[in-house]
Amino acid sequence: MPQSMNFLIAEGNFIYLNLLLQITFLSLTSLVLALQFKKNAVVRYALLYSSLLSLILLCVSSVFIQARGVGFLHFYIESPTAYFEQLLPGLSGDAANLSVLQILAESLSTLADSGVHPGSSSLSSIFNVFNWIIFKLPFFMLLQILWVSGFFIFTIGLLRSIHNAGRIAQRSIKLSAPEYQLFNSVLSQDRFGISQLHCRKSANIKAPVLVGITFPVLLVPNDFFECFDESGISAILCHEVAHVMRKDPIFNFLQKLILTVFWFHPLVHRMDRMISRAREEICDNYVLAQERAVDYGEILLRLNLNQSSKSQDTNNAFQSDVVLGVFSSDWNLEQRIGDLLNHKREILMHLSQRSKTILNISVVAAALTISACQVAAQNVTDQALAQSDREDVVVKQPVDSGVTQTLGPRIAEGIAEIQGLMRGGEDSEPDMERAKELLDELRDERYARMNNFERLRSSTSIQIIIYR
Repeated sequence: MPQSMNFLIAEGNFIYLNLLLQITFLSLTSLVLALQFKKNAVVRYALLYSSLLSLILLCVSSVFIQARGVGFLHFYIESPTAYFEQLLPGLSGDAANLSVLQILAESLSTLADSGVHPGSSSLSSIFNVFNWIIFKLPFFMLLQILWVSGFFIFTIGLLRSIHNAGRIAQRSIKLSAPEYQLFNSVLSQDRFGISQLHCRKSANIKAPVLVGITFPVLLVPNDFFECFDESGISAILCHEVAHVMRKDPIFNFLQKLILTVFWFHPLVHRMDRMISRAREEICDNYVLAQERAVDYGEILLRLNLNQSSKSQDTNNAFQSDVVLGVFSSDWNLEQRIGDLLNHKREILMHLSQRSKTILNISVVAAALTISACQVAAQNVTDQALAQSDREDVVVKQPVDSGVTQTLGPRIAEGIAEIQGLMRGGEDSEPDMERAKELLDELRDERYARMNNFERLRSSTSIQIIIYR
């Protein structure tokens, strides 16, 4: 067995425990710090987005450090699993319940193989797969299967959003000549700082949105130019053009892509929502630099009323995580207008290059430091183990293993006998009751005389051998 596989078998559960704790600590720290800048959206956005990107670096660095064993700060804990859970990785619950489940699965599989029920071949395959997954796979592999399943589902959802947004854009229509002229006259104002932006009309949206990642297109409702005067159109376009100038469609897509990797963590979802809100606040700052907060608030209110008056059918209810617009589903209008009118609000559009560099370096350094802090199992040296139980300890080298396992002869014989009883033979059925008795004897004879350090070391060795 490759050395990397032996490392995963022995340390797989702790790898995932460390990753979960490290991701939680970095995310929680970033959220707490971001809350200290409630009135400064620029700092919040830079801090949270850098932290989100650093989660990838943290995970890669953490796995590398754990594989090499070079972490500089370790927190030792005892494994909470019972002895039989360590002997048979992937199981949970007490020995009696495990035996019942094992007998049930194997009995159903035997019934299916014997052709008692219709479709016996398919039924047998299902129970064999169930039996193998539940009773053979280590716990960390079950977590891997769960993560891959969630990643697949979230990725499909992201791709579906991109596909739906693309279909909306394809079904859009060109602006009329007067609308196109009005749009260009507003866009040509010096404050926008952008020479060209494609704009089209769509009946499938209720508010202006940007669709696309690298070459975004601005979609507006069919009656957009009839509902607003030039000042209203100018304010709304200023918000959307700010997204384009900041390359927000690309950063938003990357943000959602990272979210699919960390789909399982609620704090990462919280970071995602706060990043999206801070992004909208920054684009509002572009408008506030040119318009009065009261006037912009009235424009948003009119846009919201116009949006609410439209029909609520499926097409007009289009929403997608990959599009950017004036409104956000996680931020209600009352809060937004209240923030606009808050005199303590800091109207900044970007950080200085020096401040941005210092912040990014600090976040990366924090991620690397956190990745070097590991939770590990309490262990003992080979010398201490030999002194504590010299008469029972022998060195056993599996034929195809690159590591040496430390097991007593009685334990090795007991494991082999237990495996034989659980599998059964050609002429004999599995004897789960006898297997449980042997487990109890093994505990009384060997584990009851061990201290906690010795139990953990021997259990890890047994876990590797049984897995093989």
